[in-house]
Amino acid sequence: MISTEFPVARLEMLSLQALQQKDAGEVAKLVSAASTAGVFYVNLTDSTLGRDVLALLPTIYQASKEYFAQPQSVKDNDVRLDQRPDQDRGYKTCDSDETYEVNQHSKNSPILKLTIA
Repeated sequence: MISTEFPVARLEMLSLQALQQKDAGEVAKLVSAASTAGVFYVNLTDSTLGRDVLALLPTIYQASKEYFAQPQSVKDNDVRLDQRPDQDRGYKTCDSDETYEVNQHSKNSPILKLTIA
């Protein structure tokens, strides 16, 4: 039973396979979910691409663990001072967390390299 003490968003479950096939009903569900709650689930198990992504997760998690376990001085080499604050790429840190973000266009750029000591 779901508690009614706190508001609970009911998130839409989308099919990656249906979205890849440009299914009109699934696209409509995506547009609706993105324009209302703004958050949704995507079933990655119903598509070859999704299963490939899921298979890569252990490798991605291990790389992340290794990167963030490095000394601060090493991670500081990945701070991007050449961008506007709203671009939010490269290594960032604050009191509560740290992140390393790469956008789609720069992921293969020789300029932005992930430092691994």
